[in-house]
Amino acid sequence: MRHDTLDAFLDRNGIKWDRGKSSTRERVLDCPECGKAGHLYVSRSTWLWNCKRCDARGNEYGLKRAFGLQYDIEAPSGGDHERE
Repeated sequence: MRHDTLDAFLDRNGIKWDRGKSSTRERVLDCPECGKAGHLYVSRSTWLWNCKRCDARGNEYGLKRAFGLQYDIEAPSGGDHERE
């Protein structure tokens, strides 16, 4: 599923991250689940994420879905396929 880096994904989708709290290993964002600013920590290498306020967490697919940037489409055969 991953075709680019976390930073490229964030930049392409206009998602701002907190440069003061972020490090070389993770980015700190506003949580798309609870809305708390600067509480969502995302690993730059694994894309695993966790909100320190509401405890929402997941992987790359879950992060994209939480931001509304991952969706399912129905294939002509009737099966579901994931698409970025």
